[in-house]
Amino acid sequence: MNGNDNDPTYRYKIPDFVVQVAGQGNGIFTMFRNIDDISKNMNHPKEVLLKYFASVTGSNYNPLKDSITGTHKPDELKKIILQYIKYIVMCPSCNIPETIPKVVGNKKNPDLQLTCCACKNESLVKPQNKQITKGIDIIIKYLNGGGEWVINKGWMVLLTQNERAERKKERMAKSKASTETKSEATTPTSEPYQSNPFDDGNTNDNNSSDSSDSDFNIDDI
Repeated sequence: MNGNDNDPTYRYKIPDFVVQVAGQGNGIFTMFRNIDDISKNMNHPKEVLLKYFASVTGSNYNPLKDSITGTHKPDELKKIILQYIKYIVMCPSCNIPETIPKVVGNKKNPDLQLTCCACKNESLVKPQNKQITKGIDIIIKYLNGGGEWVINKGWMVLLTQNERAERKKERMAKSKASTETKSEATTPTSEPYQSNPFDDGNTNDNNSSDSSDSDFNIDDI
């Protein structure tokens, strides 16, 4: 969902688009065979998504067939949905797609606000371009029209304030323990002192000699 297909450990994923082109001539249309799965993984109603696809591609939306007019390939649809996710789904604070939209402001000039279930950040969706502006408008009309925004279990992390505080403490404790472990591993250990069997105990540097000194010269005596 973050646009990186090479990250197998990324938790948030959406299925590849499965579409079927039907009809002939001016009546040709593209049916979304797995729009329910995509909608569930994104936690956004399929009605909103299909209307957004229709708006961006200049097509008409048919709710009975889960289709839009014209011929549209999966790669094209993927680019469209990734832009939607980037600006209308992802939290701008923690970059996690666990957001719930709601309409704020007055009736004449409403805004769309995202509340992140992960970090509790609240932010307004910015109209980055014409497509995103249309997407914002589609969601506002859907919510104001009484549309239900279903939160799928297992997709979002819905925690109480106490649970969130406990998880924060656990993360901090693990981080501290990891830092201490690394510090101990990198600290050099001093070797135990071994006495020199040839040392007579005289600490006077002037009377001491080093038999291993390669610069020793008989003329210095």
